[in-house]
Amino acid sequence: MSSIRIAHSKIRHFSPRLAKRVIVFALLCGTTGAYAACGTASGVSFYGLLDAAVQATDSGGATGNTTGGVSSGNSRGSRLGVRGRCILQPGIAGIFDLEAGINLNNGTFKNYFGDPTSVKPTLLNGSTTTGFNRRSFVGLETPMGIFTIGRDYSPVFYAAYGSDALALDYFGNFQEVVPIIGGADQWARFSNAVFYKSPTIHGFTERIAYSFGSESTGAIGTPPSKSDSVIGIGGAFHKGNLLLNASWQRTKIPSVAQGAFTGNLDSRTDWLIGGTYRIGLAKIALGHWNVDFPTTSTADWIGISYAMLGGKAMAQTIALKTDVNGGPNKSGTSIAVAYEHPLGNGAAWYMSYGQVSNGANSAYPLVSGDYAVVPGALGATVRGLAVGYRMTFN
Repeated sequence: MSSIRIAHSKIRHFSPRLAKRVIVFALLCGTTGAYAACGTASGVSFYGLLDAAVQATDSGGATGNTTGGVSSGNSRGSRLGVRGRCILQPGIAGIFDLEAGINLNNGTFKNYFGDPTSVKPTLLNGSTTTGFNRRSFVGLETPMGIFTIGRDYSPVFYAAYGSDALALDYFGNFQEVVPIIGGADQWARFSNAVFYKSPTIHGFTERIAYSFGSESTGAIGTPPSKSDSVIGIGGAFHKGNLLLNASWQRTKIPSVAQGAFTGNLDSRTDWLIGGTYRIGLAKIALGHWNVDFPTTSTADWIGISYAMLGGKAMAQTIALKTDVNGGPNKSGTSIAVAYEHPLGNGAAWYMSYGQVSNGANSAYPLVSGDYAVVPGALGATVRGLAVGYRMTFN
């Protein structure tokens, strides 16, 4: 344990550049040969989560603004996956996870902007694709922590998840900020990346991740070198009823002018601080999020969850603001209420209501667990109501 504490102390004082080098070195040394020694399927499992709801939404437009039907992923994104874990030697295990999002209402796989190597001047998020959009990694569990390579959640995602009263589920959860950033692949998940999670010591857990981004050489007509690379650092402190979360990440975004890459890079910095505190059957959540590019945008939220009637009731409000150069700032407020009731064996039913009231020049969408309702006009109030059922299996 003393050696773990010493290593943990050193990791906390790494600079982002040194952290990137340590992660890459450790992974290259260990992960390459892990599955040569793990050729058995005994530690492999198939898992999933299936979520469907009947819902009604109102986009706030002048005509044709109300729709109803079946949706997938109102509470949590429907998914199918396969994961594995096997012991390589005492204290060290090889792990992997492949997880794909699906649209349960029509049986299709989710589209996503997961490959930064496809970035173009007219497609700064890259082209859409399908596949293991949620997770796809291989790695090692060791006494020093967990090291993985591939595609996975960012440190700021875990900070948001741990500070949201809705746990990133249902209408009006913290994912209200995702459209401001440019999508989940500009915020919540890293591709072409390496990841590290520390052991929990004295209540502290740390995460470091680095994405190599587009992996471009910077040749003429291609993104500049280090385009879409991201460094993310996060940590959590959990003691008794208190959970504190904080995260910071910086993204290198290629600069574009007149439909072509300029060769320059812009930097976007995201940071989040939040937490929860449990009081009896209630848990209070609050936090602040900030992003500084292309303009400053912020979100402040407060929420509560309460165990009742054998289930859990949740409520949350988020104040959104985006600075506008030379004009009035954009603003909006989301309100969410939800109730979920477990039925046993991984099944649950739920009700979810949310709305976003937009300022006169704003068009923030209403976001649920896995999709968004776009406003029908500037200044519109967007509403959504869903009653659904989900099942999880391993």
